[in-house]
Amino acid sequence: IAEHRFYFVHSYAVHCDHAEDVLTTTHYAGEFVSGFQRNNLVGVQFHPEKSHKFGMSFFQRFAAAAQADAPTTRDPQ
Repeated sequence: IAEHRFYFVHSYAVHCDHAEDVLTTTHYAGEFVSGFQRNNLVGVQFHPEKSHKFGMSFFQRFAAAAQADAPTTRDPQ
């Protein structure tokens, strides 16, 4: 996702209490959490459906991971 550009509609941002839950950060007027993951929950602050080819790539990778029944945590505990 590092070179991708995504559409944000507002300046709200999530605060993660656990650094290991941070999936992505974005630098725009400061650094903020733009994606997180905990167990089987994944959330993003941006709007992939409004982000043209970058959003489509995000959805394709997300669907491929789900279809492959990939684990949703980095380190199962």
